[in-house]
Amino acid sequence: MRDEPVMTLFQEMRKAKESQIPFVLCTILSKEGSGPRGAGAHMLVREGEETTGTLGGGCAEYLAEQRARKLLEEADPNASLLLSFDLGTNGVPGDARTGMICGGRIEVAFLREGLFPEETLQTLTAFQAGRDEGYLVLRRESKEGPMEVQAFVREEAPPDVLRHAGRTPWLSEDGEGTFFYTEQVTSGGRVIVAGGGHVARALVPVLSLLGFPVTVVDDRQDLAGREYFPTAQEVLCLPYDTLREALPISEKDYLVVMTKGHAGDTRVLEQYLQSHPAFVGCIGSRTKAAAVREKLLAEGFPEEDVDRIESPVGLAIGAKTPEEIAVSIAAELVRVRAGG
Repeated sequence: MRDEPVMTLFQEMRKAKESQIPFVLCTILSKEGSGPRGAGAHMLVREGEETTGTLGGGCAEYLAEQRARKLLEEADPNASLLLSFDLGTNGVPGDARTGMICGGRIEVAFLREGLFPEETLQTLTAFQAGRDEGYLVLRRESKEGPMEVQAFVREEAPPDVLRHAGRTPWLSEDGEGTFFYTEQVTSGGRVIVAGGGHVARALVPVLSLLGFPVTVVDDRQDLAGREYFPTAQEVLCLPYDTLREALPISEKDYLVVMTKGHAGDTRVLEQYLQSHPAFVGCIGSRTKAAAVREKLLAEGFPEEDVDRIESPVGLAIGAKTPEEIAVSIAAELVRVRAGG
């Protein structure tokens, strides 16, 4: 089993579809009580291959995988199931008993590849760029009725989807088999890493593993090499004072500044502060942070914009090495993405 970001999982689904490999997407629709994963957790089960993603591990995930593989034996590529798994010692009659002691209960949808037409998969994988906001929607009109899978960008989503738009997946069901599930699946935004040094080389693969689309930019040609950042979406060599026009940033994006010195850091921040990205972090000591802050304020940048700069960037975990600093920065970005 490999635990992958949801965007990577959708890409794997598209590859399987193109290769005509049958698969089942297992999605947690809701959770009651305690459990390792909640609504929006996904696991992809492909015929003859290992799983991608996770429902939380343990017995519940094992039982879900076995049920998914049994579903793959059916001839109908549009087959689907809706099952509950009891995560406690006092199982509910009719539920899959897992032997776990979390005490909760999860409801899982099992969806065969036929429910994902190419257009739907194209929409889901397009969100990888991080510049669109989109939704995965599951519907069923009756207990015996077919499952329907849809994907929308925000601009094309119907009113009933937009009413429940948000980071937390939303489920409505009437107890008679009808349900409506919507999940925001956009990755939120790019991370622009300004500076291609040792910390950047440690940071980018961690961010990519966590599902952040990453663009690396450096003004030094010898450091802006694809060979140093194979998991990045883009690696660019640009003068820092051209970034506003050459590499625009949005309010959904994240900025992590780690150039060769405070002069480069300041030029990057001068270009991007007024775009109000979702997060701005700058590597360095508190002395360096104070110097950069003083210069930006002297140039007339509003104090509220300058105060948004997290410097030193990264959670305070005592990180010293480039690898440890990369972990601390990635953890801070995960916290921000999660609404922290």
